[in-house]
Amino acid sequence: MVQNILLNLYRKTPIINEVRDLKIFNPEVKLLRILIHGPVGTGKSSFINSIDSIFQGRMAQGALAEASTYDGSFTTMFYPHKVKDGKGGFLPFVINDIMGLEDGSGGAHVDDLKMALEGHLKEGIPQVILLTKVDTACPEVCKDLRLIYRSKKIKEKMQECSNKLGVPMNCIFPVKNYDHEIDLDDNVDKLLLSALKNILNFANDHVAEHHDKNKKKEQEKTSSP
Repeated sequence: MVQNILLNLYRKTPIINEVRDLKIFNPEVKLLRILIHGPVGTGKSSFINSIDSIFQGRMAQGALAEASTYDGSFTTMFYPHKVKDGKGGFLPFVINDIMGLEDGSGGAHVDDLKMALEGHLKEGIPQVILLTKVDTACPEVCKDLRLIYRSKKIKEKMQECSNKLGVPMNCIFPVKNYDHEIDLDDNVDKLLLSALKNILNFANDHVAEHHDKNKKKEQEKTSSP
């Protein structure tokens, strides 16, 4: 199992092509929308920049990321980020970045998040966890990112997240964002791309299910006397 995971980390280009060629299952939906939220300093903007960097083939800074010593949120509003596909167009999704969750008046609050999701909470939006900064959690992973699924510390962190937040383990993705690097790294890219691919698949399944439900309701209306 571990060998298969390690081998899969070397398959980067197919995932890039899969994301670029993604077909949304609901014809009424033009873009899949991802809302990324969490406490200040957890790497929300860095994740967006990292994804952007992969598809640009160079370091990108479309979303201003906070420095590790900064104790506030650089994101000051609810901001949608489109990601260029590296071929003159855009990828079929938008990542919505929201100000970091903080106590007091400095950042976003849970009520702000509810407002951002207004009208959609009852639909049961798919949720995942991005376990960021894995290189700081485990020295072995810091040395070799390919060992991430062998690490007991990372597995413990994933299990802790699952227990506290009720999210299944297969919806928790350990990743490393680009923060101090000046060049792309294949192993970083592959973890990020794997997480992104799964997020998009979950979102696509959701809009397809929503479309099928609406279609069924319309059919019931037309067939009723």
